[in-house]
Amino acid sequence: MSAKDKITANSRTRIFAKVMVSFLLIILVPTVIMGIVWYQDIRKKNHGDMMEKERRNLAEVQEAYRRIVNSVEQDLVGVLYGTAYKNYMTTKKPEHMIRVMAEVSGITNWNPSLYSVYLYETETGKIWDSTSKQQSLEFFYDTAWLEQKNLSVSVQYLPVRKSMDEGFLEKMPTVGMAAQYSVKNVMTMITPRELKGVLVGNIDMEALGKELFEQFGRRDRRISLFREEQVLYDSFPQRESGGQNPGIWTGTHRKDFTWPGERNGIILRAP
Repeated sequence: MSAKDKITANSRTRIFAKVMVSFLLIILVPTVIMGIVWYQDIRKKNHGDMMEKERRNLAEVQEAYRRIVNSVEQDLVGVLYGTAYKNYMTTKKPEHMIRVMAEVSGITNWNPSLYSVYLYETETGKIWDSTSKQQSLEFFYDTAWLEQKNLSVSVQYLPVRKSMDEGFLEKMPTVGMAAQYSVKNVMTMITPRELKGVLVGNIDMEALGKELFEQFGRRDRRISLFREEQVLYDSFPQRESGGQNPGIWTGTHRKDFTWPGERNGIILRAP
């Protein structure tokens, strides 16, 4: 084969290769682009479906949260306007207080999240506690709520707080007496004043979280209750959070709720 023929053959080979590459590019590039677009569409749809599902889940948790809190509020108001309370506040007879405390015991048993109930007599300063049965406000373990109490005509809710005054345990004369008390993170509700008295209910936030988890929790779903930098309840406390406040696990916000997609859980933010 002459040199001229070799050059011609090589040229034909290069031209054929270029044509084949161009042909493959014409076929493959649109296919790749369509595949990427299709993948993005599917990904957005799946993400949208997942977020919609979680929004529905959050709505269910929110409704359960409201139902629990409203149940406690209604029961407290029921005691406040009940016959036993009215009879005690007008006569101060011990037998009527026994009936009031029996009603209070009933609502604490009925509402697992309700930690304690106080009856505070605004005129005499006496306080009746469903847990310790104390009567003297001077030596009572929880008085901080008094500073926040107002004359509201509706039930007043306080921010989540400790169920015991700071430094109270140090005032106890013996360790044995201090062991009778436990400190809880509580959401406090105060009823309107009626016959110179109010009822105070303390919802245990950890117990509330457990109650919600029993209804909606799963092994792959994390339920946490938190307020600002403080975790009040975590259904999986053994899992590492990397030092990160769950309030930072932001995703879809729904009033007091946050869906942390990367943690695959439901977070309920306490008021």
